Amino acid sequence: VKIGRAAALFAAGAAGTAIAELEDATDREPMWLEGQRLLAELKWQCGHGAAFVDGYRAALAGHPQSRPLWLALLDALLRVERFDWAHEALREAGHVLGEEAGELVPVQAICASELGENARADQLFASLFSHPDYLRSADVLARG
Repeated sequence: VKIGRAAALFAAGAAGTAIAELEDATDREPMWLEGQRLLAELKWQCGHGAAFVDGYRAALAGHPQSRPLWLALLDALLRVERFDWAHEALREAGHVLGEEAGELVPVQAICASELGENARADQLFASLFSHPDYLRSADVLARG
């Protein structure tokens, strides 16, 4: 219901109200990832710049070990093609979750590639495709 209301408000030209209501809802329930995603999306569309992910940042302040929150933050940054910001967030996530956090490797590979770190990107992509779980996922994606 909250997602639909926010979308309707945004469509009706009341973006500020939609954002405020989503901020209130995600403040009360910071692990509500769908709300965080829509909040970030609306804030980006309204020109909030780097502050578009403030909801994720606030949630992570209270739940710093949350892998789903870190991955959602990184996904939001990749979706708007801010690979530089994602690269910095990866450093933070690696520090908190541990440098060996396997879930971060795909994002590391994408960022390295997009930022022109080709040798590192090649190494990271190669490590992904040598891992059976990633190969199964790639096979499923390729089959559609």
